[in-house]
Amino acid sequence: MDTLKWRNRARIVGYVDLVLTSMGLLFVILFGIYVGLFTAAVSDDDSMDPETKSTLQFGVILLWIVVAFTVVCACIELWAAIKLVNGTDIGREHNEAMKAALIWRKVTVSFLISQVVLLLLQGAFISLVIAIAFRGTLLYIVHNFMEELKFQIASGPDPIGVTVKN
Repeated sequence: MDTLKWRNRARIVGYVDLVLTSMGLLFVILFGIYVGLFTAAVSDDDSMDPETKSTLQFGVILLWIVVAFTVVCACIELWAAIKLVNGTDIGREHNEAMKAALIWRKVTVSFLISQVVLLLLQGAFISLVIAIAFRGTLLYIVHNFMEELKFQIASGPDPIGVTVKN
């Protein structure tokens, strides 16, 4: 019998994060394709005023920077979610599970802070409340999993989900 009631919930959090981050990454890749098509259209158009063309080319460079930065962030989030899912496996050592959950929490908190700042700058308060409520719930679940792990680490070296029969 599993001694950690928050383990399965934390595993679900990892899978939810995987799905949402994968969908976001797919969206960014599609946006990157659009930016690529726009880049080709701007560079091929010779009828455009040179000043307008240079302004558009600068805008395209900025779009490529945003796409590249977003892809890197999404890959970091995917990595952290995979670590969390792997850390919740039955039989995983408590210390390894704690490290995985800690990595996920650090990545999630850092990206949540950046998301809050961006949403505040945009004035998107409804999106801000939704983001904080959603990520806060996920963080709460993983935090409780980590508290159970701390107790188990203090109690003894049994792997997650493996009970010792007396």
